[in-house]
Amino acid sequence: MASLARALDLKRMLINISLGFNQSVDAYLQSIKMIVDYLAAIQSPLSDLELIKLTIAGLSWDYNFFVTTFLMLLGLKMFDDLCSQLLFYEQLLKYKHDHHLNVHQAFVTTTGDAQGSSITKGNHNNKGNRNN
Repeated sequence: MASLARALDLKRMLINISLGFNQSVDAYLQSIKMIVDYLAAIQSPLSDLELIKLTIAGLSWDYNFFVTTFLMLLGLKMFDDLCSQLLFYEQLLKYKHDHHLNVHQAFVTTTGDAQGSSITKGNHNNKGNRNN
């Protein structure tokens, strides 16, 4: 019974995690992975699909383009794939900011063409944004 209560508490914590204003994607993903590891340790693991949904739900509006791309066009089904693409997209946002470009320009500039990376094959739309 105690492990069920702990699992529910950890899942509640996971649902409430969101990418903070000045937080890096890496720190955001590490906080998610820490809770996921706790859940696995008490025999209450989450599926990759559940992890993907929870991770996307906690992203800020800056990641709308990424979410649409990830969900609609890439169709990735593994949490690790989401993590690597999310870290890549964070770099695009930094490049965009540093070079005063829009996301599409940053993407084309950093990849060389629209087919240079798997992330270029779509857009993103964050339906699960939380206030930070």
